[in-house]
Amino acid sequence: MKKLESYTVMNYRIILCVSVVFIHYSAYEWNFTIPSSEAYALLKFVFVDILARMAVPMFFLLSGYYFFKTETKLSSFTKHDYYSKLKKRIWTLLIPYLLWNIIAAIPVYEIAIYFFRNIPFEIPYTNAYDIFWVSPSYIGVHHEGAFSGIGNLSYPQNMPLWFIRDLMVVIVLTPILHILLLKTPKSFFTFLLSCAVFNVWPNITGFSYDAILYFSIGACISIHNKSLLEIAQKFKKYNYIISGILFSVLSYTTINKCNIHIISYISYLSLGMSLYNIICLLMTNNIIKPHFSISSSVFFIYCIHNTNILTTIIKIPIDKIIWSSITTNSLVLSIIAFFIYPIIIFFFCILVHRIMMMI
Repeated sequence: MKKLESYTVMNYRIILCVSVVFIHYSAYEWNFTIPSSEAYALLKFVFVDILARMAVPMFFLLSGYYFFKTETKLSSFTKHDYYSKLKKRIWTLLIPYLLWNIIAAIPVYEIAIYFFRNIPFEIPYTNAYDIFWVSPSYIGVHHEGAFSGIGNLSYPQNMPLWFIRDLMVVIVLTPILHILLLKTPKSFFTFLLSCAVFNVWPNITGFSYDAILYFSIGACISIHNKSLLEIAQKFKKYNYIISGILFSVLSYTTINKCNIHIISYISYLSLGMSLYNIICLLMTNNIIKPHFSISSSVFFIYCIHNTNILTTIIKIPIDKIIWSSITTNSLVLSIIAFFIYPIIIFFFCILVHRIMMMI
């Protein structure tokens, strides 16, 4: 059972990473000429606006689950455990976070344009806060008010690393979360769901509702000595039905721009667990195998896929050389482009990672 759970999570992380790449590198985001088509709009809506959005919430859930996974007793989270885990996260989260944001801050494309075309450029960031906490390069969703933080979006210079930024904040708070999840889990989750219903949350960058909610769900499973696989399998039949219903409701609210947070958060959890069960089923029937080599590249892909360096090396040449030579504005070509861009990026990142590991 433990091996099956480990292998399921291994492939699950790969799918989640692919989903994140799809969000940032669909043909729509690459300004590819898209024919006016309801079919294409539906494709983008289903894959990017709905299904792929569950990826980061599930990464938070897995992080919470494995943060406490080594604990064998309900009350065994000591100060020593806490400090030990913090030290490990310095090397696995903090240092990579700083390095990848610095790499993302290098204006590779702008420098190249300056040298080859003598076109001057301006650097949008002026201090460490702009690079490592909230970058002015990205305009997120922001609601004014001290307690209007649900749904707010802000990013560091390496945009996808908002996940790591908020994860580090949650990890610092794990002693408090451990007590709440051990002593009063029902009350704590009732409070969190109430915050989503009434759209009330501290408007503090890094202290995101998404991180607290999903990390806490995963952490609660481990703190109470439960298995993620067993819980997912136990409720899978009901969850498939609930996922179908919530997908329909979430689609309706998204199309009509009705931002009902509680529906979104529950939908991402339900859809995420349904995907987890599907992967588990495929592995149980030996339809898919654990991909060790690809799994080892997931963190690297997540960090590098949206950087200026990768954009300059891969995105611009493909966009300028390959797709600019295609004049046929067909729906079939658009659909192919929709899937091929993220796939090219994903496998190129794997190639770069393997080359670096060989050096």
